[in-house]
Amino acid sequence: MKIKEVFNRITENWPVKASCFLMALCLYVFYTLSIQDSKTFTVPLTIQSKNGIAVAGNYPKRVRVTLKGKTEEIASVRETEVSAYLDLNYLASDGTYKLPVLVDLSQQALLLETLEVHVSPQEVSLKVEEEITAYVPVTALIKGTPSHGYELSETIVEPDEVLIKGPRSQVLNCTRLQTQAVSVKNATADVVKTVRPDNLGSTLHLAENKELTVKALIIPSIYSRRFDNYAVYYANVPEGFSVYPPNINVSFTLKGRVADLEKYTPPSNSLYIDFGEFKETGSYEAKIITAFPQAYELVEKPLSKVNVELRKIDSNSEFEQKIEDIIESQTPEELLQNAVEEVQEKVESSPESQ
Repeated sequence: MKIKEVFNRITENWPVKASCFLMALCLYVFYTLSIQDSKTFTVPLTIQSKNGIAVAGNYPKRVRVTLKGKTEEIASVRETEVSAYLDLNYLASDGTYKLPVLVDLSQQALLLETLEVHVSPQEVSLKVEEEITAYVPVTALIKGTPSHGYELSETIVEPDEVLIKGPRSQVLNCTRLQTQAVSVKNATADVVKTVRPDNLGSTLHLAENKELTVKALIIPSIYSRRFDNYAVYYANVPEGFSVYPPNINVSFTLKGRVADLEKYTPPSNSLYIDFGEFKETGSYEAKIITAFPQAYELVEKPLSKVNVELRKIDSNSEFEQKIEDIIESQTPEELLQNAVEEVQEKVESSPESQ
């Protein structure tokens, strides 16, 4: 067959043949699209580095990975089978680099024939530095306040430093770390917690997987309380004697635990003078004796000695004093009423009234 005849047969009714070809192509594309699907995952972006290079700047922590393929094949792929990472192993010095985002699929996902993988963003601009390690002191983060009457006396962290690693500039600028928060709210005894360092940031890491023990030592709060015009008790006053002045008031200050001292009322004999050694009338320099529980410390002492007078009691004087006390304790109306009652009693008891 000559070439001219072949060409004529091909071009014969070419509009019809062209239309059929285009229709077949459309059917093929439509069929191909109908049996394909896509699935998008948002996965963490990790760093792979084993050559002493560390990330020193910010970068997106997650990326979008889109898989395209046959519907039944795509449906079987799970998010755990897809991962994304930046490879720093070929970098040799400090600087800022544009690195491609690499996608890793499970062995099962790689067996899919028609799988297409797309990642967004496709590359990341990243600052890197030499990775170093250093020991950094750790302080405890304490929250809350102890119960009323108690206070935080000391905080101990064991061990008190940890080994961190990361980019050189940030490790050198890290002067201390804090622990996770430890609460002492309403505590009445020591609080002991096992915690980890907190707020390391995105570029610093612990070189050792070490836990820390925080001990918050709680002690009773101590304060001072002043007592004014407290009466001194007279003990062992000899029979038939009285003391002048009849009352001595002093002031003093005690120090002790808040929970005990704020509700403490000293007994009447907490301050007293012992007259047991005084047997005769006269003036004496008497010692004021203190008697407080051992839980309290006398920080502002009252007078240590006072001048007192021991007097012999006169029975007539004592009787007159009692009369004066009775008169002073009654109103004029009561005195008049008592006098009228006495007169009536005398009249009724006289012989003439009988």
